[in-house]
Amino acid sequence: MHLAVAPLKRLGRETMPPTLRLSVPVAQYNCDLGRDDYCTESTGSESDDARSSVSNDDEQSDQVRSPTRLVYNLDALPEKTKSTVRDAFNEPPAMVVQHCRQVGDTFAFQMSEVVTRSVRIRAPSSGKARLSCSCSQSGGGAAGNNNDEEPCHHILWLLDQLAKQTLYDTDHEQPLTMTSAGFPEEMGDPFRAISDHHLNIVADGLHCRHVEPGCYDPRRVDKHRIRESRELLSSVYEASADSFRPDIFTDEPLLGPPIVKPQDLDYTVFRMLVDDDIFFHYFLSEACSRGSDVIHQFRLLTHRINAVLQDFDQQQQQQQQQQQQQQQQQQQQQQHNPLSVCSDEPNNNNNYNSPPQESSHTVSWAARHIQGVISLVRYAIWSGERPLQAAEKHAAAKTLIHILDCVLKRRQHTNNVVRGERGRGRVFSERNLFARFLGDADCGFVLDELERIPEGALPYINNLESMVDKMAQYGVKASYLHRFRKFMAQLKASRPVPNLKRESPDSDEDGGAFKRMR
Repeated sequence: MHLAVAPLKRLGRETMPPTLRLSVPVAQYNCDLGRDDYCTESTGSESDDARSSVSNDDEQSDQVRSPTRLVYNLDALPEKTKSTVRDAFNEPPAMVVQHCRQVGDTFAFQMSEVVTRSVRIRAPSSGKARLSCSCSQSGGGAAGNNNDEEPCHHILWLLDQLAKQTLYDTDHEQPLTMTSAGFPEEMGDPFRAISDHHLNIVADGLHCRHVEPGCYDPRRVDKHRIRESRELLSSVYEASADSFRPDIFTDEPLLGPPIVKPQDLDYTVFRMLVDDDIFFHYFLSEACSRGSDVIHQFRLLTHRINAVLQDFDQQQQQQQQQQQQQQQQQQQQQQHNPLSVCSDEPNNNNNYNSPPQESSHTVSWAARHIQGVISLVRYAIWSGERPLQAAEKHAAAKTLIHILDCVLKRRQHTNNVVRGERGRGRVFSERNLFARFLGDADCGFVLDELERIPEGALPYINNLESMVDKMAQYGVKASYLHRFRKFMAQLKASRPVPNLKRESPDSDEDGGAFKRMR
């Protein structure tokens, strides 16, 4: 796993939060998607010249072009110094001058620099240093090797972020026990924690790109970042993210150059959010401080559920396709050998009841994430530093109701590997998510939390009524259904009832006339 700090362009440091002021506000990309801040926008021919200036031919030249587009003659320099200058200009450091002043007979310039660090977390069986960083701290960057070296601050920072993402069941009110390797005991082995959680789910929580092995492409569209950018921009206008700027956020947004679009600040900021990690995190921190960080957390939890279920559904679909292929093969074999149909011997080619192929996107894996997200929502409701505001209760209820709806929609998603195995010791709850949460067990799935925030669930009463009807059709346990209907009755009773007398000012006169006529 890599911990990288990306460049940022023209960001005011004086308004940055303290945690981000250590980063460099102005830097340059080393890829063709962007241009550095030390030069003006160049034409195609100028770009070709720039690229040619850093080619291998330049290694033999005594002239080099700097980031400011000046050309230097290196004839008078020794070879070692020439090499240093070439390296500095061909791959200039991502630096910016923060401020300058005069101190006596000295002019002082304070600069900061973005430095990319690579942190690696290896499996227990690797035999190498379990945790390592590319920085020079701890004897060449290795840390966590038999716990004989202290972890650097890069490793400590990353492990803290990973613990935040992967710990579900820990009591958040109690302090965690830090190990000498830099991670909490409650987290367990970091590699195993990431593996169980799944790296792509961790990446979404860290707001970073998940790169599939062997297919890194910096131009590949990051749909998760695009969605988050849309939510951030829409929050500035206090508008719905789903309907915000549909001309920008199409199914396949065009992310080619240029980044700056004349007379369209929304698009320009959107491109900066997508292209620049530091700017994105700065914008995110400011948006959360301006609004409700709790609401943002509920939104992220909803995204996590969607990502988990997307992987889960894809695995289910693959299993169904495999089953169909197996059935077709069996039918073809039976057509060529009809006697096998009447044979009392088991069909060795019948893989229907064969041991299942292990899958990482199992019912248990998806259920763990669902239970974990519900526990985080529960913690926000019960153990917050302050009572939730009305909008925050609505967001919490929306997340919980979304989870319930997702489970109901997957009632028919039967895991093929457990079909027909109830008699062989496989529990019924492993069939699908519906059976896991709303099957035989008597639990308060989602309802325990909704009962704590009934006013938050009130705007979604129509959705809940539809779900209750589905649960009745699907045969949900009677005690759970009765409790849910009781909750619905309380919601309906708490709805504001319009005052008929105020809405019909002539009602008294009509009633009086009726009485007089009678």
